[in-house]
Amino acid sequence: MSSNKRQYKCKNNPNKFCYVCGEYIFVTPPNFTSTLQSAYRLYFYISPENLGESWTPNVLCNTCKTGLTMWMTGAKRYLSFDVPTIWRQPMCHEVDCYFCLTKIKQHGRHKTVEYAHVNSMSKPVPHSLSVKYPVCPKKNIVNRQNQVIMPNEKSELLASRLQERNLLKSQVKVTFYRSRQKYYAQYYIKKNNVCYCNDIYGLFKEFGEPYDPTEWRLFIDSN
Repeated sequence: MSSNKRQYKCKNNPNKFCYVCGEYIFVTPPNFTSTLQSAYRLYFYISPENLGESWTPNVLCNTCKTGLTMWMTGAKRYLSFDVPTIWRQPMCHEVDCYFCLTKIKQHGRHKTVEYAHVNSMSKPVPHSLSVKYPVCPKKNIVNRQNQVIMPNEKSELLASRLQERNLLKSQVKVTFYRSRQKYYAQYYIKKNNVCYCNDIYGLFKEFGEPYDPTEWRLFIDSN
């Protein structure tokens, strides 16, 4: 995100408006972090543009932040629009600046907002029933993994990468049953509740070690 200073001062601070929905933010706004930018890109299939410009907000409202964050975790949480706010550089502050022409009125402890209609800013397009909600990338990856025969080790690695990107809930645990003992179990036998090795030579061969029957000691496991 660019840290360029704004070249002019609008009547209303641009960073009091949400980059996604364009609405005025009454509380301290959260920053449009790289994680939220990735969620924005995946949700709307477009990249956030002109961040850091003097005529573009660099923050989100809590509603949009929560919606994108919950959607990325796989929850059935969606925004109320299919197309976000599109920001363009205004031609003139007096007739084409969204931040200058939007009126914020103070009524005692409360504020009301009268939003401007300008060419430099396209407002969000409300969700249409004819348009399907976007599918969370986590669900896409998991569904694909279910359709493809994938070794357990790679499945575990995939899940680990999902956790690194905060695409899995914190309480999710990833495990699979390991059967490394199957190569050695054939050299053991259980009889009358006693388990013992009945093929010491084969076991040593499995270990890749030479077997010398003169070198041995009695070992009893009392567990």
